[in-house]
Amino acid sequence: MGKLDQAGAASAPFGGCLVSMGESPVADRKPVFWIVDDVASCHELVRRSLAAVLSSCELHHYFEASEALVELKACLSDPSGYGWLPDLIFMDFYIGEARGDEMTRRVRALFRAAGLRGPWIVGHSSVARCSERIVEAGGDSVARKNPRLDVSPDIRAMLPDRAAALRFA
Repeated sequence: MGKLDQAGAASAPFGGCLVSMGESPVADRKPVFWIVDDVASCHELVRRSLAAVLSSCELHHYFEASEALVELKACLSDPSGYGWLPDLIFMDFYIGEARGDEMTRRVRALFRAAGLRGPWIVGHSSVARCSERIVEAGGDSVARKNPRLDVSPDIRAMLPDRAAALRFA
């Protein structure tokens, strides 16, 4: 499994999110976020940005697209793994040898095959056109990436607005 951060014990604004279309097999869990990016400073930017907005969440770190896909397939193969499924994925465009638009298509296909609604996928590239390509491939929105900032204004602004969209259960 990817590296996991757990922040706080208080309930998050999205408490109980799940990607299931039917009845939630996992009640009242913290929201689960994944970041798929090959640059450590970008992981840290997302972590700081989430901590500035949410009182509690789980953040899974993937530096390789293949690692995230292996984890996703494992979670989808057994309903007991649904609790680890992401509510939202921050997707970089260039992820080592892989690309974020291809990864987005694969994530969407895996969830469709399992009969589940997929996570919110955010194009999170430092190049605007690359984030747009993630959206064109099935992503949901864009958050500009600037690892020099302490907190991403796009992530900070988008999370409160996404609370209703992330309540899938």
